[in-house]
Amino acid sequence: PYAAPLHPKWMGYYHQYYGKDIPVHLSGYRQGMDWRTNIALLQEARPDVIISSGKLVAEEMAMLKKLAPVYDASHQKKWREQLLATAAYLGEQGEADNWLEAYSRKVYITRNALKKELTGSRVVVVRLLKNNLYLYCSPTLAEVLYGDLGVHPAYHSAAGVVYDEQVQLEQLDEIDADRILLLVRQESETLDYWKRIQCTAEWKNLKAIRQNQLYCLPSDPWREYSPLAHERIVDAVRVMFSEK
Repeated sequence: PYAAPLHPKWMGYYHQYYGKDIPVHLSGYRQGMDWRTNIALLQEARPDVIISSGKLVAEEMAMLKKLAPVYDASHQKKWREQLLATAAYLGEQGEADNWLEAYSRKVYITRNALKKELTGSRVVVVRLLKNNLYLYCSPTLAEVLYGDLGVHPAYHSAAGVVYDEQVQLEQLDEIDADRILLLVRQESETLDYWKRIQCTAEWKNLKAIRQNQLYCLPSDPWREYSPLAHERIVDAVRVMFSEK
């Protein structure tokens, strides 16, 4: 892109690898916080087309449409369809097809490489926020970790494949997961809780903890829903599970 939201902390990967190639850096600090400043920058940049995630207030969208045609990629709900539809809009269908073929090959190779390691192993993703634990499954986890890579979930929610449910340590123990993937919110109250909980007998006695099968996940790319984030997750899963 000629212009895109970039932030060294919240969008570290994109800032590091693509920042020098993007002439206009829009504010990427919190969704929608600096949209008026971004509009002013785009007005100077005079874009030919604007790609939107759809998470815009009505006034912002109206102002963007005055600058250039706006394509809302969120009309498609699944990430593959989003990629293909956006590529079609930009006249780059071949690029998208080639990328998806390469992604499928990487998934196939990774599934086979980890088949022996993960056979019979049940995984649960847990996130820490403030003083609470949550059983967690985002669209990314459902479609990539449990879908494409075929990792076996230790927990199935009545709410469906996507869920975010508060859980107590006793309940987590009953789930009896072989591996725990953990997301810890990087703010003081949550980090203090994380320090405390690690010292408790209930945490230490969890099957995955006793067997040294705890994996701490960074929010980037695990909390993102995009083709590149999903490719990076496939790479991360192979390294993560191979090392242990």
